[in-house]
Amino acid sequence: MVFGSPFSDTYPSFIWKSLKKSRKGKDIFNPFFYALNKTKIYDHILKYNSRYWLFVVTTGCVTSYFWGVWFNNQWKRINKGVRKYK
Repeated sequence: MVFGSPFSDTYPSFIWKSLKKSRKGKDIFNPFFYALNKTKIYDHILKYNSRYWLFVVTTGCVTSYFWGVWFNNQWKRINKGVRKYK
């Protein structure tokens, strides 16, 4: 067993003890994580599959593209009257 490995479900007892002291219901993001865990995306795609890196890279590329579009639109909006950037 490799400590911290996502591929094993056996952990030392101190890990299980700390997991029992969870923040369930105390976090403002609890509904988001509850809904995300209901989709089982971690179990089916990320944990046991080799498609993990494909998921990470694709998500990163799509996110970067949309951040770029957003920043371009902000730049155009802020510099609307400047003829230099047309």
